[in-house]
Amino acid sequence: MRKSLRLLAAITSAMLCTGAALAGPVITFENPGLTGAPFAPLLSHGDYLIEGDFVMAMDAGKAGSSGNDLVGSLINGADPSVCAILICPRNNATQYLAALNDGIPYLFKLDGSTFGLDGFSASFIANGITAPPAIAMLLRVQGFLGNGLVAQQDFLLPGLVNGGLDFASYAFNSTFRGLTEVDFIGYACNAAGSCSRASDLGQFALDNISVISAIPEPSTVALVGLALVGVGATRRRRPISA
Repeated sequence: MRKSLRLLAAITSAMLCTGAALAGPVITFENPGLTGAPFAPLLSHGDYLIEGDFVMAMDAGKAGSSGNDLVGSLINGADPSVCAILICPRNNATQYLAALNDGIPYLFKLDGSTFGLDGFSASFIANGITAPPAIAMLLRVQGFLGNGLVAQQDFLLPGLVNGGLDFASYAFNSTFRGLTEVDFIGYACNAAGSCSRASDLGQFALDNISVISAIPEPSTVALVGLALVGVGATRRRRPISA
């Protein structure tokens, strides 16, 4: 569902005129704007973070959800005590986003324009009570394209390895281009291999989202190619001076 359309209407024009620098090639959650997260680092249903010209918002993914529903948090990996009874990834000392209680983070641009994704880092987050299976989560990423189609890719996140959880890097395929919104949806898995969103165990950490802010149109790429060919031909015709 295109949740970003509703949220864009709630973000004021004043915010759009702040002159924030464009986001770099990677969204790191290190210095996000917290305009839409009054109880940060805790994140409730409907809260959002702004990093450059990108918005990461949080949705509970359940009918009847309200702003009181805890669905995420910003976590400083250098201070593992903030995870309390949770088992958080151990190999990231920077700040990252945690989706909790089946929360759904979704990404879009402030100006509503399209973008692409190359990859991201993620880890399962265990509740510290129930031992996770070897494959702890199916992380489904859905990308909504400007033409109304939906790109989808599934990633399997492992459970405990040598007694802990770790971030790993994942790559998107070429269908994740021309996007207007991207949803990250966690399905907690059991030992039998069944994965669902009915237990509030769909918890995961997200970091280092590699974005492509502008995708050249095919005609533009063709023109650039012709220009390069022209430059090459000019250089070949140029006489060699002594």
